[in-house]
Formats: sequence, C-alpha cells, structure tokens
Amino acid sequence: MFDVRCSMFDVHSLIIRFSWLCLFPFLSSLSNAAYAFSDATIFQQVRIASSPNPVGSGARAMGMGGAFIAVADDATAASWNPGGLIQLETAEASMVLSRNRLGAWFSSPAHPEAQGGNPVSTSEINYFSLALPFRFLEKNMAFSLNHQNLYSLDSNINFDYNLRQSLAPGFDFNFDRNIDFKQHGSINSLSPAFCLQLAPEISLGFTLNLYPRQAGVNRGWENRYESTGTGSLAGDPFSSRAAIKNRYHDLWGQNLNAGFLWNITDRITIGAVYKTAFKLKGRHDFFYESRVEYPDSPWLDTQGQASFDESFSLRFPDSYGLGAACRFSDELTVSFDAYRTEWKKFAMRDGQGNVTSPVNGGELGGSGISATNQFRFGAEYLWIKYRTIIPFRGGFFIDPEPATNSNEAFYGVGLGTGWMFGNVVVDAAWQFRFGNRVEKDNIEVENASADVRQHIFLLSAIVHF
Repeated sequence: MFDVRCSMFDVHSLIIRFSWLCLFPFLSSLSNAAYAFSDATIFQQVRIASSPNPVGSGARAMGMGGAFIAVADDATAASWNPGGLIQLETAEASMVLSRNRLGAWFSSPAHPEAQGGNPVSTSEINYFSLALPFRFLEKNMAFSLNHQNLYSLDSNINFDYNLRQSLAPGFDFNFDRNIDFKQHGSINSLSPAFCLQLAPEISLGFTLNLYPRQAGVNRGWENRYESTGTGSLAGDPFSSRAAIKNRYHDLWGQNLNAGFLWNITDRITIGAVYKTAFKLKGRHDFFYESRVEYPDSPWLDTQGQASFDESFSLRFPDSYGLGAACRFSDELTVSFDAYRTEWKKFAMRDGQGNVTSPVNGGELGGSGISATNQFRFGAEYLWIKYRTIIPFRGGFFIDPEPATNSNEAFYGVGLGTGWMFGNVVVDAAWQFRFGNRVEKDNIEVENASADVRQHIFLLSAIVHF
C-alpha cells in the first residue's frame, strides 16, 4: 500500500502562511492565488488498498500464497501466466468475489495524539472470465475473455495532529486539528487472452489488458481531504478549515502479459511471465477551498478557493516473474515464484508536464525508489474421494513495497480449500498480509509509521461445460 501524489502539501504550513497574512492585511488579496498554484499543487493521493505489486486473481491461487505462475491451470491463468491456458480441457466460466479489510494503525513518538487505527472494508467482483479451448490447424489453442479488478482504491485515514511553534519571541503559534482523508474507486481491465501449444511440452500465451473509458468497466477514483481545527496566534484565537477534492476519470490505456509454460517432465513444470509497462491517461478535476476565522478580529479573516481541470497520466512499471512447480503425486503439488517490479520507472505526469515518482512525490530518478523482489511459496493437497475432491492449500510470501531509500517489508500467508463435484468447482481462500513500521512516505507527521494488517477473503466458482 502506497500513496500516489502529484505533489505534496503541508497542512500546517498553510495555516501558518494564512496567519502571517493576517498580520499584513494588505497582502491578503494575494493569498488565494498563492495557495491555488504554488503550495496548493496540493496533497493528491491514490492509496492502493492491496499489494501494489502485480498479482493475479482467484481463490485457488491466493490459497497457495500466490505461487501460481507454473501452475496456472484454470481461467485465471490469463492474469498469472497466459501460457497456462492450454491446460484447460473444456470450456468454462468463472467468477471470483472478494472481501478486503485493510487496517493501518499509526503512531508517532513526536505526536502521540496522531495514534489510532483506520480500518476500511470493501466487497467486489474480483474476476470474471469465459474460456474456450479448441483445436485449429492441428494445434491446441485456447481463448478467454476476462474482467479483472486490478487495484482496489478504497481508503480511509483519520487522525489528530497538534502543532506548537514559537515563531518569534512572544509570538507563539498553537494549532489543534483533525485530518480526514477518504478515497473510493478502482482500476479495472477488460482482457482477452490467447494461448498456443508450440510443442507437446511448451505453450505460449498472451493477455491484452485494456483499460477503457466506459464507467461500467473503469470508473476511476476520487478522494477528499479535509482539515479542521482551532488554535491561537500570539494569543489571538482562530478556527480553520481546508478541503481538497480530486477526481480522476475517463481513464484509458493498455498493456500486454506474455507467458510460457514448459512441462519439463510429467512432474516438473517451469513458467515465466512478463507484464509490460502501461500508461493510464485521463482527466483530473481539482477543487480546493479554505477559510481562517478570527472571532475577536473578524477583519483579519481570510479565505481561498481554486479549481481546475487537467489531463494527467500515470505510468505503471513493467514486471516479470519465474515460477516452478513439482507434482510429487496425484495428490500433492508444491510451487515457488520469484517476481520483480521496476518501481523506479513508476511516474505521474500532471497537466503542466511535471513528472514525479508517485511513491513519495520526489523527482523521478532522484527519489530513492528501487525495484521490489517478491517470493511466493505454495502447496496443494487433494483429498480424493468417491465422486468428489476436496483440496487443502497453503502458502506464504514476501511482498515488499517501494519506499524512499529502502523498500518496506511486507509478509503474508494464505490458506484455502474447496469442493469439486461433477462439473462445478467452488474454492475459498483467506490471505493475511502485514507490515510493521511502514508507510513512512505516506503520512506528513514527524517520525510517523504504521502497522498494516490486511485480510482478504475470496470465493470463486467455476463451471465446466
């Protein structure tokens, strides 16, 4: 989980600036423009409510800790390794539902008042697919049409933050406020996929991920930031409110997943996938307003308002992974994935052509952001009974997130089971992902960090025709 920000905005600098302006009323007419277009290139965030690293979908894969590149034997293979689609034997339809609960517990030794938790829960259709294996020109092939929720963006942050400063002898500044941030939305893809068997042991597949403008497929996201509080400047009391609203919409873009699967022996399989970088283009609507009121000196009140509409682009980096799976018996399969994402190429471009790293808002190339390396381990055991099969799955993973100078450590485990009867397969999985003392790039509070806990519940159903 990380923030995407076109630029950064320090809330208390706004209040201090406004307060200084109150000492010089003849400058107040200049304040609105100053905030709207300098400091108020303002706190624009996109909080991704899951791992930012590219992963696929499906309860079966998540139950195995996401170690699925070399397994990839159902319709969700289009999101993991499209080279695995060749393993489908019959036409099938699948749907995956997910429930995501994300909690971040913040703390700061310098500001104990900011300590607290901010849980948020969402439910959604995580994946839907129709897949058809067929034979053409004496070659086995497969085609699928998929809809994937790539990133869920619902988020909620709320904390108190107090500031005490002596600006000059006898000129103290005190400000107690509450900061509230809410975000809602998602990034989705519509993805046709194709796989071709090159040889009896080797298959090659491609998934074209389309991010269309249509609201029903890719609605984008919006967020709202609000700061309210009271304080005093040189003994003169004041109240303050600042609100920022961002809406990102009309998104469009595309990228490609390419993968292959190699059955080295009847028991050992190797898989690889490469996901190309992609650029989401769209529109950004921005609205900002603020007001500072002095009850004892109303002639010193100030207010500001600004809005604009601009184009923007968000470039996600390329990533690639390698997986291996060993089927020790008809009942037991063990798998391992290694994956790398080039986050140093992650970039946001605003309507004025400014390009920054969305991880921390720094200048691209000098922001201290490096690539992340994931490692995932999983196993599946099939309890084969008369007319039915009950699977038991488990896995664990190392899933770091990009951050300034040093990636932040995240870990997780997955557990899953299911039920296979006739032409219907139902799978369920629970995944727990956590990180301690992370999020240091995300909260503009001195020495702040967070303990993150994420629970994901998935339920999938596959019908074979």
